[in-house]
Amino acid sequence: MTTHTIVSSARREVVIGADRPFTIIGERINPTGRKLLAEEMRSGDFSRVERDAVAQVEAGAHMLDVNAGIPLADEPAILARTVRLVQSLVDVPLSLDSSIVEALVEGEARFDLVVARAQRIIGRVGDLRLVLAVVERVVTGDLGGEPL
Repeated sequence: MTTHTIVSSARREVVIGADRPFTIIGERINPTGRKLLAEEMRSGDFSRVERDAVAQVEAGAHMLDVNAGIPLADEPAILARTVRLVQSLVDVPLSLDSSIVEALVEGEARFDLVVARAQRIIGRVGDLRLVLAVVERVVTGDLGGEPL
């Protein structure tokens, strides 16, 4: 029996497994080792992120990895802004890349599908604490929307 991992955006689903076609994950939205991108993102200029997101999908990426790890920057806020922006430009699933729990919580909270948040977090990091943090923020309306 083959195990599959399913990731989705609001409009697209990608199934990953040994018996499935190769999945291309775009990795350009990552300031690590990209000094200019890091400086732009820190200063609020996301034009390169926009170009990278669209270019990767046009080149065949099935999903995008999004990273906002910039030393001494507000990674949770930058990751949340990046997720919102990238989702507005492309319809592929996103994978968030951060070692900072709060950044993952903020980024996950910006995903288009509320129900899919918990599934994505558990599937990626296996940590129920992250799921509960996202659910709490959705229920209380801490994300700027109406409380559930």
